[in-house]
Amino acid sequence: MNILKPLSNAIYLSTTGNTVSNATLVYISSHTQHAIITLANSSGANQSSIFLPNPNYILVEKQPSDLLSANSSSDVYATKIAYRG
Repeated sequence: MNILKPLSNAIYLSTTGNTVSNATLVYISSHTQHAIITLANSSGANQSSIFLPNPNYILVEKQPSDLLSANSSSDVYATKIAYRG
């Protein structure tokens, strides 16, 4: 059984980069639209992106200062988590 432990409140992921409470592991879910999730370094330089179909979720591992954003004002939420699989 996989266990996800929330470590922060869910936040709306917008086009502005967010550290998601300085998370190293983030649960991201999309509810009404497809989205492109972008990972940028602390300077804002894009490092990678991934397509997130809806409804769906992904887990993203990142550095605490890395920024996550969504490509549009879609219904995308992010939560800092711990994981045990």
